[in-house]
Amino acid sequence: MSLFTRLFNKNRSESDGLKQEQREAIVDLLVYGMYVDNALSLSEEGVLQAQVDGFAWEESSDVDAYTDRAITRVRVIRGSDAATGEFLNNVHERLGSYEIRLSAFSMLERLLAADGKADTEKAFLTRVREALHLN
Repeated sequence: MSLFTRLFNKNRSESDGLKQEQREAIVDLLVYGMYVDNALSLSEEGVLQAQVDGFAWEESSDVDAYTDRAITRVRVIRGSDAATGEFLNNVHERLGSYEIRLSAFSMLERLLAADGKADTEKAFLTRVREALHLN
């Protein structure tokens, strides 16, 4: 989201009830989800952008720069089962409460369904559900 949009977007609430660390964990999870099927889609990107636009991102942190760093991290780790496990454990820790973990999982489900390839992404959803302790 551009600085202009963030400054003048009157429809966005001042607080989304999340800490910055939780917002960042959700972005990390959603970015990873975009790469699971090895096919980036505009529909998934749209879901990610809509979610990020709804966050009350801290002024001191640039959401676009954070998303770019998240993409780089995901590209590095996604081929490693161990690194993915560590990544998901870290996301779990940063999300905190059960309600926020469940909300992040629901966002991930919407993102993965956006391109119509959710069947190929079921194994990842199962792994995330386990990592976030949602069983």
